[in-house]
Amino acid sequence: MNRWLLWLLMLISPWASALGEDLWLAPDTCAMTNQESECKLQLQLEFHSQQPRSLCLWLAHSAAPLTCFHQRRDFSYKLQLSLARDTLIELRDQQNRTVASRLLRVAIYEPASRRRRGLSWDLL
Repeated sequence: MNRWLLWLLMLISPWASALGEDLWLAPDTCAMTNQESECKLQLQLEFHSQQPRSLCLWLAHSAAPLTCFHQRRDFSYKLQLSLARDTLIELRDQQNRTVASRLLRVAIYEPASRRRRGLSWDLL
């Protein structure tokens, strides 16, 4: 079900850009090591529209919006997030329709294990 929802949102996204609405995230990927349970980051997001909009910022799996913006054409917002998996960031209108969305990815970094090469020099 979630996979179909992601595909649908990816198809809708070009239509939002064609209407002059754009959502931008930085960074768009959060990296963590395999020993960490959550990825922590400070997310900067910006939204630009040709007309004033009343929108709310949502994490796709949350029950309530993080914040709302009323009758704004452009806005910028910073927030601290702790994520364990990829998360869809959405802007929804007052009818709860998704206006713009971006996927925030979580990447797990696994450092390469070092192999000892050569002979040991402590033979004496």
